[in-house]
Amino acid sequence: MSTVLFIVSCALPALVLYNTATKQEDTMSGVTLLLTGWLGVFVMQGGWFANPLLAVTLLLLLMGRYRGAFWTGFLAVLVGLSSLSWYFHSIPADEGVSPTRQLELFYPTLGFFFWLGSLLVGPVSASILAKREAEPKATSPIPVVDVRPHP
Repeated sequence: MSTVLFIVSCALPALVLYNTATKQEDTMSGVTLLLTGWLGVFVMQGGWFANPLLAVTLLLLLMGRYRGAFWTGFLAVLVGLSSLSWYFHSIPADEGVSPTRQLELFYPTLGFFFWLGSLLVGPVSASILAKREAEPKATSPIPVVDVRPHP
């Protein structure tokens, strides 16, 4: 489910931005953010790094390491939500880093929410699977061992 949501998020517009240089709204697609988002680290935007955390979360789920998957997925959600700090800190529209040429976040769109959904699937799935795995152990009867001597 997470992979499907992630792929859909890449195909959709993810953010609507205001370009202060052109005085126009720009739409940024999910695939554009996936390919260039790692550059955000240079302008204190680390939300893209939720993607490798998502990959680790899914790998841990496949390995049956539900506790690790839960916490890695939880961290991925927090890192992904940090993308919204773009509301408060605009980023340069080009390599000139001019204060008059900035990209300001107007609002996230459907692709962004599909991406967040793909991040949420990991910890939610880990929680559900860990609970299912623990239930049979908790409800299984204690084995009775006959310790009487046999004739």
